Amino acid sequence: MSSKVLGLVSQQCLDKFMQFDFEKSCVTEFLVNGLNMGIMAGALAVKLPQIIKILANKSVKGISEASFALEFLSSSLFCTYNMLMRHPFAAWGEMAFISMQCMIQLILFWWYSKVDMLPRVLLMNLLSFAFMWAMSGQMPQQLLPILGMAPAVVGVASRLPQIVLNFKQGNTGHLAFLTFFLSFMGNLARVFTTLKQLNDPVTLAGHVCAAVCNGTLVFQIVYYWNATKTANAKEDEAKKTKKDE
Repeated sequence: MSSKVLGLVSQQCLDKFMQFDFEKSCVTEFLVNGLNMGIMAGALAVKLPQIIKILANKSVKGISEASFALEFLSSSLFCTYNMLMRHPFAAWGEMAFISMQCMIQLILFWWYSKVDMLPRVLLMNLLSFAFMWAMSGQMPQQLLPILGMAPAVVGVASRLPQIVLNFKQGNTGHLAFLTFFLSFMGNLARVFTTLKQLNDPVTLAGHVCAAVCNGTLVFQIVYYWNATKTANAKEDEAKKTKKDE
């Protein structure tokens, strides 16, 4: 018999559940593993609403490139740290999926904003070499705590440009509510699973910071809902007028 039934509970805990014995440790195990699976499944498409919205509008108006880039960096650093710490994939794997989707968002931003690609390609190559160096085992162990804190710092920095931009323009442009709401819920769930599964305050701090930042963006999207609809309608009208000329 597998040590985990459907990846959720041990056979011992399942036997207790069948006898209506809901021992606290077994309930916690069930909740943590269930949340891990739910977070992982949600992460497969958490950025999809934002990607679809960009493709549908063929525009990145009101979206900060810095936010996209820093979020990609933050999620990549987070994955690197957890791999080096040998944490179980179930405790951090969603960030690998998010990192890939962040890369897609960046590519779409570059495509629709027609930016100079040379410095961006050079920076991506530099990051790739840094990742390979870290995973090669040559990175000093003393740098691990710094690497662990980096995702939290970069994660906050990735959200600040977008938060500030939203306040300045008085709307949230083409930001997708569902993407940030799911991210916020995932962050809260990760705070719980980290407390129960890992003895790593560095990882916990990262999830708390992410929850605060994504929660702020969710609040902004709701608060500026009507103003955003008006701003986007004006943009669509301007596009239509330009097309008719």
